[in-house]
Amino acid sequence: LPGTCGEWITISSVFSFLCIQTVAFQSDSFYWYNGSMYYTGFFAVTLFFLGTLLRYLYNGKKILMLPLLLFAIFLGGGNYVSLLPCMLFVVTVTFLLLLQRNKKTYVCGITSAVLLLSFAVSAMAPGNQVRQDGMWKIPAWKAIAKCLLQGVRYTFAWTGLWWLLAALLLLPVFLRILQKKNWGFFSHPLLFTGYSYGLFCSMSCPLFYTMNSTGPGRAVAIVYYTFLLISFAVFFYWLGYIVRKLRMRQNTPEKMAVLGKLKIARYVAMTVLLAVILFTGVWQETSAAKAIRMLTNGEAAAYAAEYEERLLLLNDPEITDVVLTPFIHQPAMIYTGDLPGDPEDPTSKKTAQYFGKNSIYVDYSN
Repeated sequence: LPGTCGEWITISSVFSFLCIQTVAFQSDSFYWYNGSMYYTGFFAVTLFFLGTLLRYLYNGKKILMLPLLLFAIFLGGGNYVSLLPCMLFVVTVTFLLLLQRNKKTYVCGITSAVLLLSFAVSAMAPGNQVRQDGMWKIPAWKAIAKCLLQGVRYTFAWTGLWWLLAALLLLPVFLRILQKKNWGFFSHPLLFTGYSYGLFCSMSCPLFYTMNSTGPGRAVAIVYYTFLLISFAVFFYWLGYIVRKLRMRQNTPEKMAVLGKLKIARYVAMTVLLAVILFTGVWQETSAAKAIRMLTNGEAAAYAAEYEERLLLLNDPEITDVVLTPFIHQPAMIYTGDLPGDPEDPTSKKTAQYFGKNSIYVDYSN
């Protein structure tokens, strides 16, 4: 967007606040390695990839082809939740450039091919084949129908107080950026909204196809991040469409007076939203509030103490068969689960192998 550095920092700060503070699954998203790296981490790399692609479309520097291809290979072996919308977007961009006979089609086409090929290699990998055989698959058409319906549920669930407050905060920033934008771009709001919604819903498709569900919290978290990006992109586009229509008419003193009233209404609405967030206790569900509460009430310290006691047993060379007691303190924000109670369970056996023990399991009988 043709905005200033200050506008970029403002928008990025609002997005970062929402992503960190209002995501529902902090434990899966931040404090568990698989969730934080394989899902949130790969999603972050996806954003770098798309940012590089958009930069190439903006300046046309072919040197960007190298990072694009490296990103494409890396992401092709990643999680399919963030990969599928990424592939759809890149293929769409390539197709539109091809229709325009744009010279940038060549680089985008190669990037699309590498991304699709990397995905095919990942999908056909023996390990993934074994895992897929154990999943509960449903027909592709049913998975698509379910993800389109789930998109509606997500939209109603996530367009809440925090989203509305962020929209009001970003409104003047978006309007400033729109003053510098090409107005012809905002002529197809329904088409843009429909495509954006399809792109968003595509994230749930791999989950419904393989698991017939919305998936674990770590997967839903990156769907939420994408919802924020896409919903505010649609909000920005509709603002551009409305401003474009208004600019077709000449400004009058009456219209300027209306704009002044809208500015006052925005401040009133922000005040009301903040009051509702404070007095209803919605702010207590933010990541910061949960972290502070967990640290001040001693729950985190107690959990850490139990963990250290376990490590003493696991690292004691004289104990070959380790029987652990369940965690008494299980703070929801950082507790991600425990070992099973069966020493023959694959997880118990692998953990025992890692620590050089004969067996390890948790005794849940007491």
